[in-house]
Amino acid sequence: MKILIVDDSKMFRLALKQNISPLVDTIIEAQDGEECLKQIIEEKPNIAIIDLNMPKIGGIEVLEKIKNYTNNPQIVIYTADSQQSIKDECLRKGAKYVFYKPSFMKEGNGDFDLLKSLINQEGKYDNV
Repeated sequence: MKILIVDDSKMFRLALKQNISPLVDTIIEAQDGEECLKQIIEEKPNIAIIDLNMPKIGGIEVLEKIKNYTNNPQIVIYTADSQQSIKDECLRKGAKYVFYKPSFMKEGNGDFDLLKSLINQEGKYDNV
């Protein structure tokens, strides 16, 4: 199971990495959308957890650009923007889930439980 964490905040990437590392084999990181696109092609992660607002290319643009890729990862977008219209747009463009910062990173939170479920589900098919 390989997870890609994408955020321009190194501290946020580290915090998320610490929370999910017991659940996965490999965690790779990217600091912006351009690096994310490169990692998706080269590393082929099962799941990409992507910040919505980043320099260069944001989460929505990543969703638009990977539409034509083969073997896309499941995409989880997370954001501090709680507008329903933003969430709806991300889901329409292919995100599996949209979570809100920073609450989704807490154990016992419904969003974090959904993320764990997605990781477990994807892990079942990892070597098939």
